[in-house]
Formats: sequence, C-alpha cells, structure tokens
Amino acid sequence: MLTKADFLQQIELHIGNYPDAAPLYKAQDPRILVLVDAMATQLSMVSQQLDVVLTEPFDKVRDSTVLAAAAMRGIIRKATPGKVSVRVQNSNTVAVTLEAGRVILDTDSNPYVITVPAVVPAATSPGGTLVPGQAYIQAEQYYSQSFTHTATATADFYAIALPDPGDGSSLNTITVTDTTAPNEYEYRKNYINALPGNKIYTVEFDDQGVAYIRFGVDGVAGVQVQSGDVFIINITRSVGKLTLNSSAPFTLESLDTSQTGVNLALLDLSLNELISPGTNPISMANLRQLCNYPAIYDDSAVFLGEFEFLVRKQYPDIAFLSVWNESIEEAARGADVSNINTLFVACYNGTETLLNWPDTTQPVTTPTDMQKAIRDLILAADDSYNVQLYTPVISKISITVTARVSTAHDANAVAAKIKQTLLTAFGQAAGNHASKPIQRLSYALLKESVPETNAGNAFLSVEVVDLTGPFLPELWCYATADSIHVSVSQTNVFASGWGS
Repeated sequence: MLTKADFLQQIELHIGNYPDAAPLYKAQDPRILVLVDAMATQLSMVSQQLDVVLTEPFDKVRDSTVLAAAAMRGIIRKATPGKVSVRVQNSNTVAVTLEAGRVILDTDSNPYVITVPAVVPAATSPGGTLVPGQAYIQAEQYYSQSFTHTATATADFYAIALPDPGDGSSLNTITVTDTTAPNEYEYRKNYINALPGNKIYTVEFDDQGVAYIRFGVDGVAGVQVQSGDVFIINITRSVGKLTLNSSAPFTLESLDTSQTGVNLALLDLSLNELISPGTNPISMANLRQLCNYPAIYDDSAVFLGEFEFLVRKQYPDIAFLSVWNESIEEAARGADVSNINTLFVACYNGTETLLNWPDTTQPVTTPTDMQKAIRDLILAADDSYNVQLYTPVISKISITVTARVSTAHDANAVAAKIKQTLLTAFGQAAGNHASKPIQRLSYALLKESVPETNAGNAFLSVEVVDLTGPFLPELWCYATADSIHVSVSQTNVFASGWGS
C-alpha cells in the first residue's frame, strides 16, 4: 500500500518537469501546497481501498462482506431470551394471582413475560406487625410484535422484510399464518425435502442485516405467494444476554386487575435467581470466524467434516473452542488405540478449569454443563464417534514493540495506540492465535493502523517470543495488557540533507 508520504516524495522528485509550478512549490506557496497535499491524500486513500479490495475475499475486513457471506451461508443472527426467577411479596390482605402472560419490567424497562404463574398469599399481622406473603414466579425477557402484510405481487420466492424497531433488540422467534386453513406456515432452514404445496417459509438476512421471510415457488418447493394474499406475522424480540444485579427490583407494567380487593401497587418484586442469562446475537468477530467455513455446510451428518462449525453455530459466544480428530491428537501425544474414532474437544465459557502453559494436559473428569452440552450436540449429529474432553491450556503471547517517531507526535499517545491496536487484534476476545504468524501480522497491522510509524525514516520493530515444547491442539494463545511491551522514543525522523 502506498502512503501519502510516498506520493509526496514522487511529487517532489518530478515537480521540476513543470517550470512554472516548481519555484512556487520550492517556496512552499500555500496555493500549490494545498492542491498537492489534497491530491496525495486522495491517492493514498484510494491506494488503501485497493489494498483492502485485493485481500477482501480472503480476509473479510469489511463488515458488509461478512454479512454478505453469512447471508449466503444461511447464518441467522438471533438472540436467546434470558430467564429469571422473581420473588414476589404481597402486602395486600387478600391473596393475589399473577397470571402467565402478564408483563413485568426491570430497571432498564426491558419487558419480561411471566411463564410460571403464582398465587401470592395474603399478608399476615402476627403481634400487630405486617408480614407480607411471599411466592415466586418465573419470566422470560422478550416482547411480542404483530403485523399484517398484503402481498403486492405474484412472485417466485416472495420475500417480506421485517421492520426494525430501532430499540437495540434482536429477533427471537417468528411465526407466520395466513387466512387459508390450515393457517400456520412451518419454518424450514432451507428448501431441502420441501414438496410443492407445503406451507413453509425460510428466514434470511441480507448484507445490511435486514431480516426477510421468504416463501416458495409453485411446482418446485413450498407455496407461491399470489398478489393480494394476506399474512399475519408474529415476532418476539429480546435484548439478549442479561446482566442483573443481585436482588434487582422489578415492577409490573400494568396495575390493572380484575381481582376484588387487590391493589397491585402493594406488590414488591425482586430478582431471586438468574436461571439463564440468555445469549446475544452472533458478534461480528464470531460471524467473521464462522464465514471461514464452507457455504454448503448445513448441520447434517453427511457434511460433518467441520464439527467445530456445528458447535460454534450453536454457541457463538463461547470464549474458546478447539475440536480435533485422532490424527491431530496422535501428532501431539502419540498413537493410542483409544483414539480410534474419537473427537477431542477443549472449551472455555467462564466456569471451566484452565491450565497455564507449560502445565501437563489433563482430560476432563467432571464436565461442566457447557462441556456436557457440547458433547451431547456432537453425539446428536453423529453418535458413531466417541467424544473426549480436554482442559484448555492458556499461553500469553509476549510481544515487544520498539518504535521511533517524530517529535511532532506524543510518544505516550503513540505507545497507547500501539498497545490497543494489538489487544484488539490478538487479545482474548479476538479468538485463538496459536497457529498464526503473529510477528508478521502485527508488524503489518501496526504499519497500517499507526501512521506515526510511517513518516520519513521512522522506525518500527516487533518481536514475538515463540513457544517451545510440543504442539497442543487445546492451546489457547492470546495477548494481554501485561504481555505487550511497547517502547516509543522521539527523534527528528526526516532524512538529512543540505541546509538541515
């Protein structure tokens, strides 16, 4: 990639070809400099874009490219609602029923729908002291939307765009009905095994993140939509993963009730237990990772050459995951007859045990809920395999950066920028970097992201300490703030010449 400095250097070398402009340029005439500087800036931006475009099919730097690849692969960004248990205290002198379907709100005004109702006993007053009655309800965090769509045309694979409420929530569930019995349409991930006339629909996202419901085509698969057909679309949306404080308060969305002698304002609701925190939609970083897998993959056992994709698609927010086969296992620890037809899994999602390099690797003897779920997921896809769980081994990547920049730049600010750039690219949240050429990647990244290291004869050096010892497929390598060492000094970085 050519930088602005490269273009300015070429301009200075060739300005003598223009006798009328050369004296003005040498005299630093602002009328000439502003034009030259603007052109050099524009050309450097074009050069940067061209550089990105050449590698975009492989690196998927742009979010729009990732979303387009995800759309082609049928990956749907949806949230899973969290579930809570709520303690209800009743200060009414009569029992109060909180029925299923009633909505309660947390302190951020997120709605929760009661799924397990309760009858809260009346308050008592032994010895003249009011003791509220107490019971527990369960609720899920989501809210519902419903709208009607009238088809505007007769079309193959007719699509209905779903509206975005703009409140930051994500899709959870979709149901589709029409006015012709049987009314309900069945959701399918694709059109495989869908006969003509079957009432089915698929859900997909485009490269802008807009969700669509898509129907079929006569004589091929599903039902073809006719102009004037009326559809009723019901959607539930959720904010995703919940973060609630202990005993967080809740309130009822509405105080209306048909119960005699009941004042719902006398109910006190607070968090008893976070049963399930829910999950956020697939992050852009994880989506970029998933898009590295073949587009034809569809979860069926026929295509399960990529078991890691199966797990990542089901648990997109998992912090660390490595799945390998007997060939890789025996390259790491030698041949063993027990490795035949076995898949090996190492994962971490917050509660699993971690070892520090170079600790001895240990198979898991007491799996966590997440490890059990992953094992069951693989066996449900193909139960001909054995699944062996291993404890992840972490190793911090030691990166030392030495830079020299112009005195026009703040050395501390440049050092902070370098460290943050490396943490974003190679930190724990960016995935596993055990098999990546960190030194080459980090040098190229810093030259692109920290322009202060490109001016004149500025200096940049990156050193990465390589691990020694046997290869481990369960190794989790990432950089941390204390494993990145940055030293930035200031100097006059312009090349010396006559008169300087």
